[in-house]
Amino acid sequence: MKKLFIALLCLLLAGLCACGQEVEEELAPYNAVLRRYKRGVSFGDYGQVYQYYALYDIDGNGSKELFLGLDLWDGSEISFATIYAIKNKNAVRLEPYELWNGSGLLPSLFSNGTILSKHSYDDSGKWLRYYRFEDGALRLQVSLIEDIMFDEYFLHDLNAKENIPITKEEFEQLQKEMEGDGQIVEIDWRPLAGYGAGG
Repeated sequence: MKKLFIALLCLLLAGLCACGQEVEEELAPYNAVLRRYKRGVSFGDYGQVYQYYALYDIDGNGSKELFLGLDLWDGSEISFATIYAIKNKNAVRLEPYELWNGSGLLPSLFSNGTILSKHSYDDSGKWLRYYRFEDGALRLQVSLIEDIMFDEYFLHDLNAKENIPITKEEFEQLQKEMEGDGQIVEIDWRPLAGYGAGG
């Protein structure tokens, strides 16, 4: 019985070591980025300092992207603000640099790989921008505007750069198409302060 226990303990420890090594290998391309932000480098128009990081494969191609997150409300909700990806073996920050714009509306990552960046205009309306990760870049797919004050809806034409009036039903249909099943991904955040500890 004692030998069986020792054998199981050895297997468990070997599994944990393998998991740790796998995570280290996945993080390796992002080490320079993580070291920079761990030093407390402020970034973006809002001067925030990132406090969390996570890896997640947005498009399911087997290569994980690096998410940098902010603790906006004393630990009650962490939001990603910036994403890095590997291009030509280098970590590059994806445009738009800031998916969270300080408006109080946090970006969302849906299970179909769509990212929603929300912007509010006081309480009079909101602008929804849907991105997808394609060919190593975040590409804007659909931009929707809801004018709450006048109960009007618009599709922002990305080429003509003008707002096209649409019905509420069309607005909701486009939302549904972009958000898929509506499932928001739960990101496994790690404190940036703990990055590299013991390594």
